[in-house]
Amino acid sequence: MRIFSDDTLITRPITSGRAYAWAALSANWTTTLLIALSLAILSVLSAIPLLGLFASVVQGIFLYAPAYRIVALMRQNGTPETFKNAMAAENVQSVLTKHFGPAAGYYLGFMVMTLAVFVITGLIFWLGGGSETLMVSVTHMQGDTPTPEQIDALYGQAAGGGSAAFLFLILVSLFFSYVWPLVYGYALTQERFGEAFKASFMLLSPRFWRASFNGAYFRHVSLWMLIMLAAAIVLGICMATVILIPVGLLLLLWMIYFTAIAAAEAYNFFEDL
Repeated sequence: MRIFSDDTLITRPITSGRAYAWAALSANWTTTLLIALSLAILSVLSAIPLLGLFASVVQGIFLYAPAYRIVALMRQNGTPETFKNAMAAENVQSVLTKHFGPAAGYYLGFMVMTLAVFVITGLIFWLGGGSETLMVSVTHMQGDTPTPEQIDALYGQAAGGGSAAFLFLILVSLFFSYVWPLVYGYALTQERFGEAFKASFMLLSPRFWRASFNGAYFRHVSLWMLIMLAAAIVLGICMATVILIPVGLLLLLWMIYFTAIAAAEAYNFFEDL
């Protein structure tokens, strides 16, 4: 569905996406830094017992909330310049809470989808005999300290018995990773909790699967993945170096913004989806 009036988001999606992502990041440095600080504080709080679960959930929602706000502003503004002016007028509260409902809905739906994949993987592992093989091997080693050779054999037997489960997990992860940007782009157009929650399950929709087998979409997603891979490597270096952690937080925000824009562009490719 065409959701943007800027044609460059179709003709030059990666170049335009980077321009919009930088505009979102640099429009108001005070807001940007406060958002990064909020995410950092929530990350620290997530390590505290009892409070950690709540902080982790809020942090997860706050990772999606700015994406919804950015896409909404892009739909209202047809150029990077007007979009940047709109972003400059935003504050931390509007960016993080104005679309809290749909962000929470998508976060919950995505968590349910992830949990379902792991549950199915566990069932395949169990039905394939992986758990039985593992239990028998452990039983044989009870009472004795296992040698390194026995441990290696144990892992080998478990992997052999659960090969179908591992293959399922790998294939599903790869396929969903490929279709996910299109589904996420669709979810970012939803304005209510329930709509965004249901949108996350479009990963199971054959309609979205068929749409993803498109040359323009394949090129777009491939370039986005390469850029994210390079950014993730730099992010890892920054977060492992104390003095570079602030730079890492800003890079993380840019990745959130660029991913949201790239996903919305992917959905914008299709007029009838």
